[in-house]
Amino acid sequence: MRLPEQMMPEDTPLHGALMDIITANDREIFATGIQLSLQNDFHNLKEIGKSLDKLPLTPNFDPDVNDIGPANGFWMKGVDVTGEVVFTQAARMYDCQKTTLAILHQSLDAFYASPEQTAEEGETCVCDAPATHSITGQVSYHGEIWLKPCYRKRGLTESLPRLMLALILMRWAPDYVFGMAQPGICQKGVGARYGYRHMQPHGMIWNVPSIGTLDEWVIWNDLDDIKWVLMRPSAE
Repeated sequence: MRLPEQMMPEDTPLHGALMDIITANDREIFATGIQLSLQNDFHNLKEIGKSLDKLPLTPNFDPDVNDIGPANGFWMKGVDVTGEVVFTQAARMYDCQKTTLAILHQSLDAFYASPEQTAEEGETCVCDAPATHSITGQVSYHGEIWLKPCYRKRGLTESLPRLMLALILMRWAPDYVFGMAQPGICQKGVGARYGYRHMQPHGMIWNVPSIGTLDEWVIWNDLDDIKWVLMRPSAE
C-alpha cells in the first residue's frame, strides 16, 4: 500500500490541498526507488534502528521509557525495491497548553514517562534558546530523520521532511512543530531545507552522565509557518 492510500482525508479545502501535496511528493520519492508507508509500532522502529547506521532511538520515541504509541505518534518507513529500510522519520504530540517547551525538557518529561524512575542520576537538561520559553499549546516533535547515504544529494533531504510536515498538519494542525538539530546541520542551512523558518542555538543542552552533553539548536514553525512552507508557489 502506497502512503496516500493510507490517508483518510476530510472533505475540506485544506485537506484536499494537503492530499495533493502528499500524493505528488510520494510519487516523486517513489520514482527514486523508495516506497513509503506510515507506521505506529514504535517497538518496531526501535528494533529496526539497531541494524541501521544511525544513533540509537531517542527516548522521546522509545516505548520502553516513554508514553508513545498510535494515539500520539506515528513514523514513516522507506524501503527500497529489495525491502531494505533506507529511510525513517517520526513525529509525536506533546500537550504544552499549561507549560512551555523549555519546561517540558528541563523537567525531563520530554524524554521519559517517569523521569524520577528512568532518568540517570545527575541527568539534566537546560534550554537557553528564548523561543523554548514561549513555545506552548499543542506542540509536535519531528525527529528520527535518517536517510541511507546512497540516497542523499537527490533532493530527498528536502522533500521527505516537508512531506512529514504535511502529514503533521493533516493529522494534528498543531500550534507548533519543532525539532532539535546539531549545530553543524543548522549552520549549513539544512534546517531551512527541511522546511523550518526559525532556529536558535542552545535549544536543548542535555547532559546524560553515561553519554555526555548534547547541545542542539531548536528549529521550529508555528501553524502559519507550516501552511506557508507547504502552500507557497514553487517559484517563490
